[in-house]
This record gives sequence, structure tokens and C-alpha cells, in this order.
Amino acid sequence: MPVPSRALELEQHAVDRVARSLPAAFGLLREHWEAGDRDREVGLHLLFLAWYLETEPPYLTGSDGTAHATEEHHAAVALVHDAFASTIMQDAEMLFVVGVMATLAARCLGDEAAWLARGDTYLAACGRLSPDGIAPDVFDGRGYYGHYFVGHARRHAGWRSPS
Repeated sequence: MPVPSRALELEQHAVDRVARSLPAAFGLLREHWEAGDRDREVGLHLLFLAWYLETEPPYLTGSDGTAHATEEHHAAVALVHDAFASTIMQDAEMLFVVGVMATLAARCLGDEAAWLARGDTYLAACGRLSPDGIAPDVFDGRGYYGHYFVGHARRHAGWRSPS
């Protein structure tokens, strides 16, 4: 099942204006996840939004910035990551985005040391699967998630893993 159109609309609103609609998109995606929707695209967006809402200040994202919100975001990260743990090492895009998030702000995913180590491992694995990097057009039309990662994909084009 693809990402719900309303969640993409809310993400696009963030691209077009400010990111303050992202908590609503996160809530909608979390509801879908809790209802059993384990679609990869839903997982990628949910994981990204959980991280992003922790990374950026509340005045930009509209997040309430409370400890409860942080716990909720970290719980969502763990649930999504666990759901895809058995397939992530064969998924260059997921390795890339989780690796980038972990190397930029591991503490925003949960246990900082664990996520830093995962980030390095994931980026190295991504480099082996996709030695020329992730094509930026992979992220076209994919809401705020795509808007965010297209720049990273451009920056990492031709990137080679150190291992």
C-alpha cells in the first residue's frame, strides 16, 4: 500500500511553506503503521519524520518538543527499523537514508552509540550495493522525505564506501 495521499499532502505543504505540518503527517503515518500497514514506503516516511521531528527545533517543525514526543519518535524508529531489519542489508535506499540520518544526528534515532555504529555500517553496505550512489531522481514526488534526501543523494553521487 502506498503512502496515504493525505500524508503526502501534509509533507508537500512542509516543502512549499514550512515544516509545521509534519507532526500531523507523522501522526497519520503512525496510525497506518499501528493498523498493520507495513509497506516499505510508509516505513521510510515514518522513520524519517520521527527522526526529523527530533532533529529540527519545534518552532520549525511544529513538534511540541516534549520528552513524551521524543519517546514516541524513538519508539517509532525502533518499530520501523525492527520491521525491516531482515531486509535492510539488501535495500540500498533504506541503507542510505538510515545511514545518513544516523551519521547526521544519531541521538535523534535513540541510543546514540548504537545508531552511530549502524550508520557507518549502513553507509558502507549502501556503497557496496550502489557504488555510484543513490540516483537523486529516486526521491522525486515523495513528499518532504524526498525533498530532504534528494540533496543528500546529489551530494553523495559517485560516493565510494571506505570499505
